[in-house]
Amino acid sequence: MSAWGAPLKRLLPRSRFARSVALLAGGTAVGQAISILASPLLTRLYLPGDFGLLALYASLLSVLLPSISLQYQEAIPLPAEEEDALHLLALSLVTLLVLSGLVGLIILLFGGPLVRWANLPALRPYLWLLPVGLIFAGTYQVMSLWVLRQQLFPALARTRVQQGLSALVTQALLGLLHAGPWGLLTGDIVGRTSGVLSLWRSAVPRRFLHGLNVAGMVRMAVRYRRFPLVSSVSALFNGIGLHYPPIIFAALYGSQTVGWLFLTERVLGLPMNVIGNAIGNVFFGQAAQLVHQDPQALARLHASLTFKLLLLSALPTLAIMLLAPSVFALVFGESWREAGVYAQILAPAAVFRLMSSPLTSIFTVTERLEMHLWWDVTRFVAVLAPLYLAHALQLSARAAVVGYALGQLLSYLLLVGLSRYVVLRGIKGTKHA
Repeated sequence: MSAWGAPLKRLLPRSRFARSVALLAGGTAVGQAISILASPLLTRLYLPGDFGLLALYASLLSVLLPSISLQYQEAIPLPAEEEDALHLLALSLVTLLVLSGLVGLIILLFGGPLVRWANLPALRPYLWLLPVGLIFAGTYQVMSLWVLRQQLFPALARTRVQQGLSALVTQALLGLLHAGPWGLLTGDIVGRTSGVLSLWRSAVPRRFLHGLNVAGMVRMAVRYRRFPLVSSVSALFNGIGLHYPPIIFAALYGSQTVGWLFLTERVLGLPMNVIGNAIGNVFFGQAAQLVHQDPQALARLHASLTFKLLLLSALPTLAIMLLAPSVFALVFGESWREAGVYAQILAPAAVFRLMSSPLTSIFTVTERLEMHLWWDVTRFVAVLAPLYLAHALQLSARAAVVGYALGQLLSYLLLVGLSRYVVLRGIKGTKHA
């Protein structure tokens, strides 16, 4: 399970939870390792500006993706009855197709004026890929929640490997053909799409279509109406706070700066993507059961994982803060040294993101969605305000990164406290499915 496997095994409980995390983290680790190990090749096939355009596209996609099914997919693990969950699955997919089509129509009618208004004209030729990416990545997102409900972690782990391999092969081949930004964007879409069919075959019963009806979907839409009304707004603010900064950096400081930032966040995000997401996925499934069966066990699990995530991130963060510029220049090429400086600046915030983000499903399983929305709005302001302030004061891109890092650090510290508050004080207010 990579170098992270041994400490993870020692630190996590020796239980089915630990085995599930290890399995899912192993698949994710292989997929992410493929991407990271291939980066020295890709940074020599593509220019920083090409990566900047990929970052812009990925940012737009990531802002819209969590809300493209109006967050109904997040409710899939919650119903006690399988029939209700199947209707939620269908509702999520229908909503995804309708809203992706709406995004495509908006791009067709207003794409040109929108990119000119945002001062991002270089993005115009690639905008039509956005609804395509939303459909495929959104379907994978929905299917992942269904698979988590079924606790079919091996199937999910296999798709993480498929995604890393397919993206790498596509981007490398198109890079050798000098495809420029098209190569990176096409590879990104191919990678996000991989594994959808295998998840469907593994987890969705053959009787899926026979048991569905409109009345059932309407009933689930009403029962879980707080997800589109509250959680989807929260997810939108979360996506903007997390993924919109590269768009602002591009508008204010140019695509080269965004390329450096993109590589930095890809490297710093490796522990989050491998360990954090694996723990978060398994924790969601466990928490959805414990919140009804044993709230005290849920509180203990939450505290244990928060502390262990802090331990796991401490040493790698120290190494990054000491060595990142030289290592980035050696591994990715001298033109990427500045990305290493950005890594030094952003590393402390990455620690608290890894501590807090994997466990945010606690707001979902307790249906304390308004509290998560409040935090998302707070993080939105804390992260974006320093960027505009740095530009207004005519500060350098590096100074803007410092402000961006400080906003992240403070907001994730707040998230640690809020999630713990919900566990200790909010369990009694849980609404049963």
